[in-house]
Amino acid sequence: GPAEPSSSSTATMLQPEPLKRKAPPRSASGPSAAAAEASSALADAEYYRSWTAAPGTPTPRELSQLDLRRLRRGRLYARGTLEQRQVDALDRALSDAFAKGDDVTVLDVTAKLLADNQTDVRANMLRAVALRRMGDERQAEQFGKLGALLLESLVRDGNGKSFETAWTAFQVKEEYAVLSSRGFAVSNQSLVENDRRMYDVLEAHSLRDPDPTGEAERFYFDVTELFKEEDRKSTRLNSSHITI
Repeated sequence: GPAEPSSSSTATMLQPEPLKRKAPPRSASGPSAAAAEASSALADAEYYRSWTAAPGTPTPRELSQLDLRRLRRGRLYARGTLEQRQVDALDRALSDAFAKGDDVTVLDVTAKLLADNQTDVRANMLRAVALRRMGDERQAEQFGKLGALLLESLVRDGNGKSFETAWTAFQVKEEYAVLSSRGFAVSNQSLVENDRRMYDVLEAHSLRDPDPTGEAERFYFDVTELFKEEDRKSTRLNSSHITI
C-alpha cells in the first residue's frame, strides 16, 4: 500500500482488457456526502466488473470508448481474486521470466495477474512484448494498446512535479509503472499529508539521462482515495479478528 507517513507531513485472452491541474474539489462532509461517495465507488466497481466479467469473450466496447480513469478507480473498489502475497509472488516470477526471455512463463504469469486485475499496466505491457516475440501481433497490439491507454489516463491532468500537479493513483503499482515507462528507478517513497490530502512522494533517478550530481527527482501522486480505502479495508479486517 502507500508508504508510511513521513514526519513532514485471467484468462489467457484479454477481454475486448501529472501541466498544471486544478486541485480536486474537497469533498463535503456529513452523512449525505459519505453516502454519495460510497454510491460512486460502488458504481465504478460495477463498471470495472461489467467490462471484465467474461475474460476470453469479445468485448461489447472498443478500448477507445472506455473511461480508463473510471476503470482504474473501479478496480480499487472491486475485490480481486488473489491475496497481496500471491500478487507479489507473481510479480517476482514475472520479472524473473521476462529477464530470462521465457515468453511462455511470461504469458502464464500475466494471465494470472490480469485475471485478478486487468488494469495492471506492467502485466499488460510485458504480455504484449511476449506475444509479439511469439508472433501473435493481433493480441500483442491489443494488450499494448490497453497498457498505453492506462498510462495516458494516469498522467493526463498534470506533470507530477508538485502537490498541485500530482498524478492520481488508485494502486501503488500505477506509480511505479509511470516512472518505469519514463526511464526512472525509484530510490525512496514516503507518504505526506498536504492540505488535507495524502500524497506518495517518490524520489527517482533517470536511467536514460542521469543527473551528474546524483540528485533524485521528486514525483507526486495523490493517493487520498487509495489511502482511505486501504485504511477502511484494514479496519474491517482487524474488526473481523476480534473475539468476545
